[in-house]
Amino acid sequence: MRLADINKRKNKTAALTTLLTSRHDGSLHWSYLGNFHGLLFGESAPKWERLAVDGSVELEKSNAVRQVYRMSVAQGKEYYIKVYNCVGLRDRVKWFFRGCPARSEFANLRMAEGLPVAKAIAWAIGNVGGHAIGILVTESLG
Repeated sequence: MRLADINKRKNKTAALTTLLTSRHDGSLHWSYLGNFHGLLFGESAPKWERLAVDGSVELEKSNAVRQVYRMSVAQGKEYYIKVYNCVGLRDRVKWFFRGCPARSEFANLRMAEGLPVAKAIAWAIGNVGGHAIGILVTESLG
């Protein structure tokens, strides 16, 4: 890789992080695009720490490691919420060395802007119910 390409990539990465806003909300620490504050924390926002019982989202698929929810808002837009669960020793070791998967996916999607991929809106990490979780919020492609 040429030095010019490396510098270009560093500049793009720095620009992506400067556009983000951070906030603590309950036990979750959020990084998000500032213009989505109302969607994430407004009156009609889901209860992030209790998505499984929140009536404003619909469970799309689930396994032991991740749940995917769909959230529809009044403007006709849809958003997808991935909740990554860190359960067991294996997951804790992976998260220690690789970091939260929600953060990694958020960074990868932000770097791929301009390509036909979902738009990354926000990611969060926290401790809920005695174990670590990561949350990724993306805008629907449709």
